[in-house]
Amino acid sequence: MSSSLIFIIDTSTSIQPYLQHYTSAINGVIESQRTTNPRTLLSLITFNDEIKYLCLNKAIDTLPVSPVTEEAIKPNGLTAFHDNVCAILQHVNSFFTNNHQCPPVVVILTDGDDTSSRLLSERHTMLQVARCKARGWRFIYLGVTDQAITI
Repeated sequence: MSSSLIFIIDTSTSIQPYLQHYTSAINGVIESQRTTNPRTLLSLITFNDEIKYLCLNKAIDTLPVSPVTEEAIKPNGLTAFHDNVCAILQHVNSFFTNNHQCPPVVVILTDGDDTSSRLLSERHTMLQVARCKARGWRFIYLGVTDQAITI
């Protein structure tokens, strides 16, 4: 049974000061996982006003050595944290409900609070995360400022 690692990465304009740290940290975790468990399935998803699926459930040993570049996560737009994190979790859930994969580890990187969600609130995000945790999902939340939302 393979393990799964999902990165949900805030790429709003305000992460610009952290871009180099983002890429080196993400690539470092990926390389460490590639060494310890090359069968890990990786998903890389970015969000700001929109969601971009860079890769979904791909074997980590088939990806480039440094799959995350500054160009791939180039900052722009506002932060629709609640709208997009809930949508992403709902979408990736389909990979784990109809098969026997190990529940994923979800790493969420963001620099601050929600500046543009229009549909959902913190309450919705907390409920979605709680549903995932009830199915064995693990979450690592990395907020890079003291203003960051907590989940």
